[in-house]
Amino acid sequence: MSEIFFHDTHLHMDLFKDMSSIMKKIENQKSYTIAMTNLPELYKKYSKKFVNFKYIRFALGFHPELITKYSYQINLFDEEIKNARYVGEIGLDKGKNINDYEKQQELFEHIINECEKTGEKIISIHSRNSVTDILKIIKKDFNCKVIMHWFSGNIDELNLCIKRDFYFSINPKMLNTKKGRMIIEKIPINRMLIESDAPLATESNVYDFLFMKEIIEYIAKIKRIDCNKVNNIFRNNFKNLLS
Repeated sequence: MSEIFFHDTHLHMDLFKDMSSIMKKIENQKSYTIAMTNLPELYKKYSKKFVNFKYIRFALGFHPELITKYSYQINLFDEEIKNARYVGEIGLDKGKNINDYEKQQELFEHIINECEKTGEKIISIHSRNSVTDILKIIKKDFNCKVIMHWFSGNIDELNLCIKRDFYFSINPKMLNTKKGRMIIEKIPINRMLIESDAPLATESNVYDFLFMKEIIEYIAKIKRIDCNKVNNIFRNNFKNLLS
């Protein structure tokens, strides 16, 4: 394979024990990285502190599971969204604890409305057991680009997202489950992006770039095309995402 196009569209930089060394490593590797935040106050902190990095961009986030405890930060989100290009991690989570699900929906709808006011955002969406509700909130003429992070919905929901021209970020853990592999096989290759969801998905404070090669090789195998072609497609997908 020729030189890999390094990119990671969903990384939790601030959850690493040694955040600064990870950032230096990413810059040295020239890996285009979108770093998620889980709260507006964290985005405000990091986006102002780390302004001289070429390959790392922080996303303005408000994780759905944090709405009850941090609802007071909605106003801060509204201030920061005016100048933020990347948004994430946001979404809905109908997991084990759904006592705050109605509040999650209200927050998500508010965030989508705020994004639409200025448009041209790139949004990474968390959608555990909630894809149908997300599609009800995001209208068909939504003027931002959507990445479905670690998609785990059903095939009908997947097809609806594909029809909306959403992107899908794929991580190595998806390769290790039957459902994850089934979903990946049905995603059009021109809508795929790479993510690590590290350190959460990797369960390690070590960050390396081998997972990108692993994903490229897997996609080449299931799509029956050359690894170099897959690599070039990922590069074009990322460029199209940013254009």
